[in-house]
Amino acid sequence: MTAGTAVCGFYGRANLGDEAILAGMCDALAAARPGESVLALSADPAGTRRQHGVDAAPLRVGARRPARLGAARTAARRARLARTLLSRDGFVLGGGDLLRDSPTQEVVRGWLEPLELARTLRRRTAVVGVSVGDLWKRSSEDAVRRALDGTAFVVARDAPSTERLRALDVQAPLDTAPDLALRVFPPDDGSALRAGAPPRVLVSVRGLADRADGAAPARHRAAVGQLAAALDELAREGAQVELVPFRSLPASLQPVDDDYVASLEVAHRAREGHRFTVHRHVPDVAALRELLRGASLVVGMRLHAVIVAVGAEVPVLGVSYDRKVRNFCEEVGLGSSCWDTDDLDGAALAAAARSALQGPARTTTQSARTYRERSGVIVERLRAWS
Repeated sequence: MTAGTAVCGFYGRANLGDEAILAGMCDALAAARPGESVLALSADPAGTRRQHGVDAAPLRVGARRPARLGAARTAARRARLARTLLSRDGFVLGGGDLLRDSPTQEVVRGWLEPLELARTLRRRTAVVGVSVGDLWKRSSEDAVRRALDGTAFVVARDAPSTERLRALDVQAPLDTAPDLALRVFPPDDGSALRAGAPPRVLVSVRGLADRADGAAPARHRAAVGQLAAALDELAREGAQVELVPFRSLPASLQPVDDDYVASLEVAHRAREGHRFTVHRHVPDVAALRELLRGASLVVGMRLHAVIVAVGAEVPVLGVSYDRKVRNFCEEVGLGSSCWDTDDLDGAALAAAARSALQGPARTTTQSARTYRERSGVIVERLRAWS
């Protein structure tokens, strides 16, 4: 066994937001426990080693219902996971949107399994940077309560998630702290902005087809139409519109939830779409940070598009497809700068973007400053963890 920590989240799945979470987790662990070995459980261990410079081991979670796996196969998978967990003396679940139900996958059970196994193996355990989504199954609520009660501490990434855990009567110490990605997206000084150059508007869009909601396709079409109309206005007024996928693969398409496909749809629906830049793929957190440096405005549907913009203090407008996006915007004082996909209005979005582009090049709110300052809670809890 190596003295160190295994960390488990939605890593190695071509999602920039979750890779930023992992980078922030590694940064927090380095600050709290200098020199400690980190092992990331990842769907793409080689890619995780290359991008983050940490050891990595394979993990597949939530791909299918456990009932479809034979007993022997399930036992073999658990044995491999146990050997991995035994290689470190600590285990952290997080961060991200892990504690939620899904009509098609056993999300909660899948993510809690490594945590429960780590505790069975007498590893020290903690939960950091998670949010609580829709839990509509009593069995999921019970599973969350049981699993989290046995951990040293839980740090949720937004106040509604902390309140939800309290309502579930979770007995572990509970705290709220900023999303881990903020640790690796510090305020930008604006030095990359060029005087007199067209403003660069970065846009994150995602499809809604995987939301398991019968109305999702219609909602998606309506939201895409309104977003395209807003971007048309900005492009006609001289803005350089860039569609940035937060989840994509460099040489193929994701079966669902592919932001490159969603970006192409927006460009196709827009009259000025031929002027847009559609990025095929952003390879890593460093490349995303570089893109953000010269941006004048971010319009974000992905939660982490909004989070990293707030971190860099780039003006941002949110488009909420899920309540976690609105929760974050409300928490950092940007509730009036966020529209739900159901009531997105292209003209209003364009007017808000125009106003933001005419304001300060780098901006934040007092709520965002206060939110960021709470990041020390994570380091304090990890430092005292035993």
